Amino acid sequence: TLLFEGASASRLRAASTTSYVYTHHGQDWNSGVCGSRSRQSPIDLPGSLQGTPDGTLSYMYEPVTSPFDIVNTGHTYSADLGGYGYGGVTYEDAWYNLMNINVHVESEHTWGGQHTPLELHLVHKRYDSEALLVVAVPFKCLTPPAQGNSTGATSAFTVPPPGDAGFNQALQVFLKAAPPAADTQIKAAVAEGDALDLNTLLADGLFYEYAGSMTAPPCAEIVTWFVRQEPLTASDAQVKGLHDGIYAMTANAGNFRSVMPMNGRSLGIRKAVKEDPPPNEHEVEAPMGQATNAAATVNMAKEAFDMAKATSSYVSSLDHRLRTAAEAQAKYWVEAGPLPK
Repeated sequence: TLLFEGASASRLRAASTTSYVYTHHGQDWNSGVCGSRSRQSPIDLPGSLQGTPDGTLSYMYEPVTSPFDIVNTGHTYSADLGGYGYGGVTYEDAWYNLMNINVHVESEHTWGGQHTPLELHLVHKRYDSEALLVVAVPFKCLTPPAQGNSTGATSAFTVPPPGDAGFNQALQVFLKAAPPAADTQIKAAVAEGDALDLNTLLADGLFYEYAGSMTAPPCAEIVTWFVRQEPLTASDAQVKGLHDGIYAMTANAGNFRSVMPMNGRSLGIRKAVKEDPPPNEHEVEAPMGQATNAAATVNMAKEAFDMAKATSSYVSSLDHRLRTAAEAQAKYWVEAGPLPK
């Protein structure tokens, strides 16, 4: 899981940590707290549901109707949705804004020791701190591709047909065109009549809850995880399209970290419930879509005003210094008299 903040691909890439590879699936990472085993992620989860829900996970996402960036970071495909007010989740009476969605092949979490062929991470950030909340959604398909890519190359890309068995509309947003090459981006093709509905990824789901970490360096232990207990279904072509791209960009390793020890942590179960976010305005980036992100507009206006004020002060100071220097030089020439001929 990577957290990116900012709209441009260059800023997204700059925010990533590029000095790691998945050859040993994170066992050799030593940056940040990756060597800790206190509350690291991912973990192995029960293969079948253990217990009954002891709480709810409240979510609300607005339809995504405007194009957004999908970036190939060299480690994953990441959909940049932060700052547009497309919604998020409520946890312990606090609002968490959706920032980005990352693709992992194979799944990072396992169920009874078994991977699923694909896992999406919906990364959210708490409104008033650096705390993260990640909703992990595993996917299955009828005929999963063999792990790895023996040739290290991808076949010619074909858009997965919507009529295929198991086709998933939300996942298709990554596959409406050939995924981007390393360190490049593409615009996801969405529109009013073809909106991305993220609510379908959580609808009717039971989620395991546990305290964990980011699954990529620096592996910060600041994440609350909600992992869907039952995988969603995708078509074989959808899974293969993302599978081949991820394996090609990671030197045939995939981008999943090895599971970490539970180390005595508790495992909760919550039922996902679609409902409105809390009413306190200062706690919520209201999910009203890109065009009405008033808070972002106010912040930008304030930054512009502060910059203009600082620029004005600088120009005024520079003018004063230039005038003082000119007066001093004129006085010097008067006192020195004319140059000898």
